[in-house]
Amino acid sequence: MPEGPAKGQVVNLKPLLDAYYEFRGWNKMGIPTPEKLDELGLDWTLRELGSIKIKSSS
Repeated sequence: MPEGPAKGQVVNLKPLLDAYYEFRGWNKMGIPTPEKLDELGLDWTLRELGSIKIKSSS
């Protein structure tokens, strides 16, 4: 925060981000899971993109 009572405080959002991704039905890289895509009626994308491998961000 640039000013006010919390000036200089920094919040570690990493633990919250993991929980948010899980809540949304995404993997740890923020990509929708196959189950989420199916729930949204986007299961066809799994067939179309099935041969593409996503590299880990680590």
